[in-house]
Amino acid sequence: MEIWDLYNENREVIGEHIRCEKLPENAYHLVVHIWIRRSDGKFLISQRSADRKQFPLMWETVGGSVLKGESSLEGAVREVKEEVGIDLHPAEGTLAFSRIRKTVGGKPFNDILDVWVFPYDGEVSLDRATTNEVAQVKWLDSSEINRMLENGTMVQTLHYFSKAISPEIQWLFFDIGSTLVDESACYEKRYRETTDGTGISYQTFKDKVIQLAATSDNPYKQAVAFFGLHKTEWHKELEQPYPFTEGVLQTLSERYHLGIIANQSAGSAQRLADWGIGRYFDLVLASAEAGVEKPNPAIFEMALRRAGCLPENAVMVGDRLDNDILPAKQLGMKTVWVKQGFAAYQSASDIPDNTVNSLMEITNLY
Repeated sequence: MEIWDLYNENREVIGEHIRCEKLPENAYHLVVHIWIRRSDGKFLISQRSADRKQFPLMWETVGGSVLKGESSLEGAVREVKEEVGIDLHPAEGTLAFSRIRKTVGGKPFNDILDVWVFPYDGEVSLDRATTNEVAQVKWLDSSEINRMLENGTMVQTLHYFSKAISPEIQWLFFDIGSTLVDESACYEKRYRETTDGTGISYQTFKDKVIQLAATSDNPYKQAVAFFGLHKTEWHKELEQPYPFTEGVLQTLSERYHLGIIANQSAGSAQRLADWGIGRYFDLVLASAEAGVEKPNPAIFEMALRRAGCLPENAVMVGDRLDNDILPAKQLGMKTVWVKQGFAAYQSASDIPDNTVNSLMEITNLY
């Protein structure tokens, strides 16, 4: 008789459960999937035995329910030993992601899924397995696994593989201003200081900026020239991340490496840290430190070299077509145009691969 711990949505143990009995509506059991990756990049997959009640003879990765009193990691190590006879070192495991699944394919699931990745270059012998759950195993690369998922020979609840375990996309690079950070207060103060004592009203100037923004990536500069005014300083102290920025970064950082490619003054990494979002970035490359500015492709190439990432495995996310989207796309990066800031006034463009009206929408893409 297999007994599981029952959890609430906060992963607090609230009781126990006997396998095969109906789960309470607002309670969850803990499930682990374990992807075993060889140093050549191939993954171990296993074929379910013919006598398994669910998905007989279909292919999958090792997985199962965590038993009462076990941690997620302990359950993962045990499942691998039982199913494919491999003794994994717990310290080598990496938790790829965790999610609550109330339903899957429209059917009640009520589980908390933890997905683990372990390195392993040793031999695999089913003779060392302690159960008969697996008929055979093989090593496949990610493209072969994705084909099996597409043709239905692999258990369909593993469709997260391409994004979360071996993604085509490895890095997401972000601009800062009007992408992660709200600059509206900076512009409002700048408009007032630009027009103070000039005979041009704040509203007249702002309306002109908005009008020019439909076709220009620097409408403030053009409005200043149109009225014969003088540029005023930029109040960087008024910059603040959008309210949704941290939540988006937290979600994406569970699946991808995140980086910054931005035209910024010195100290960008510290400013990101001060805003509480610096910890989500594995690489911060700003023009002040790089010695080159967007749209020069050299700054993008520098970021890709430091990340050890090919252009086709990277995405550039930004609000400016000229600085962010066009040069990245010319290098072979995928692109997401975020229509925040002045970009909100521009017409749709066929240049970016994807266009979103808010950074929040990017989690629907990646």
